[in-house]
Amino acid sequence: MTRQRREDERETSAPLTDYMALCYGSLFVVLLALLNRGFGGWSLLPVLTGVLALSFRWQSGPVLLLVALAWLFVSDSLGMTPGSLAASVFGVIMSQVLRAEMAPQVRGFSHAFPTEGIPFADLILVIGVLGYCAGHYRIQSILQHIFPIDPRKKQPQTEENTGFWFWRPRPKLIQENRPAETATRKEIALLVLTFPLWAGIAELTKSIGPGRAGGVPRYSLARDARRTAPGRPLVGLVQAESRCEEG
Repeated sequence: MTRQRREDERETSAPLTDYMALCYGSLFVVLLALLNRGFGGWSLLPVLTGVLALSFRWQSGPVLLLVALAWLFVSDSLGMTPGSLAASVFGVIMSQVLRAEMAPQVRGFSHAFPTEGIPFADLILVIGVLGYCAGHYRIQSILQHIFPIDPRKKQPQTEENTGFWFWRPRPKLIQENRPAETATRKEIALLVLTFPLWAGIAELTKSIGPGRAGGVPRYSLARDARRTAPGRPLVGLVQAESRCEEG
């Protein structure tokens, strides 16, 4: 009963509520940045991913958000929408597995140009993503655990855990979570104030890096994907589907 009461107190603690507000606010910033890009309804894909991760306490929430954003930008770099890219990749894979000709997928070309956006829009997107990831990991540290669980540390044996070893429940591993009272609003305020700093450093690093001409970044996600081993099959599959449709 005492343990359940502690868990309920953590769920309703002020620091947890503040970090949840930070995550939802960051997702709203991400939505505004993507709408400014021109992604339209597909801007909700990363946002809904982040909301579901918060609602169901998924530890992989920040990773899923980054994957959803990467899918948006990669599909747009290939001149496609996320849905048409998924349909094309699925069609090519199934044609290879079933050894049969699949019907050509309907393409919907995107009108967003993420490589030609103004730097300020990039800055807003970076701040939103950074705020969500930081807030989500802080929530994990309070509700679950932020460091790997030590398998040697287990909960003490109780009367329910005694008996024949075959059917008695195994002692659970101890999750060393952070006490909610140690997270103050001053800490959250300082965290939020550092977001523009780190995002500005990232934007400055990109602006002085190679691949720019005339102040406009000149790069292609599709071209860069071909340089990596995981990216070659993806680009090859999409190009193969394009040739099948043209033929």
